[in-house]
Amino acid sequence: MSLSGKFSRGSVVLLLGVIGLTAFVIGTFYPPSFLQKVLYLVGALLLTSSAALDKNIFFTVLEVVVVVGTFIAFFPLSALIKAGVPAALTLLAILYLWHMEEIKNLLGILGCIGLLLLAAGFATSESIVYFFGSLVLSTYSIIVFLKNKDKLAMIFVILNVFFALGSLGNIFGY
Repeated sequence: MSLSGKFSRGSVVLLLGVIGLTAFVIGTFYPPSFLQKVLYLVGALLLTSSAALDKNIFFTVLEVVVVVGTFIAFFPLSALIKAGVPAALTLLAILYLWHMEEIKNLLGILGCIGLLLLAAGFATSESIVYFFGSLVLSTYSIIVFLKNKDKLAMIFVILNVFFALGSLGNIFGY
C-alpha cells in the first residue's frame, strides 16, 4: 500500500491472483457440482483480471480459454460443443499469441503445448490429459518465474501443481 492509501497495481495483481488461485484450489476439493463450477469460474475470472492487469499476454490468453471452458460448463450443451468451443478458441489463442510474437522461442512453444493439452483436457475430460497439460504449464510457469522474477507466474505454478496432483488423484482413484 502506498502512502496515499491506494494499492499499487502490483499489489492488486497479486491479490486478485491469490484469491483466484484460492477459489480454484477450493474447487478442486469439491465433487463435480454447481458450487465447483462457480468456484472455477470465479477463480478463472480473477486470474484473467490479474494477468490482464499485469499485461501478461500468455497468461491472459490462457485464462480466457479457461473462462470460456468453465462458463459453458453451466449449460446443457452437447459434449461436442463443450469440447469444440475451447478447442477452437485455443487454436485462435495460439494464432493470436503467434501474431503478438509470444511464440518466438522454445519457451513460447512449451506454453502453447500446455495450452493445447489443456484444451484437449476440456475436450476429452481425461485426467491424464489434464495431468500432462498441468505439468507442461507448471514447467512453463516455473521458467517464466525464474527468468523474469514474475510473481504472477508463481501463482500459475501453484495452480497447475494443484491441478496436476488432482489429476493424478483421479487417475489413481484417490
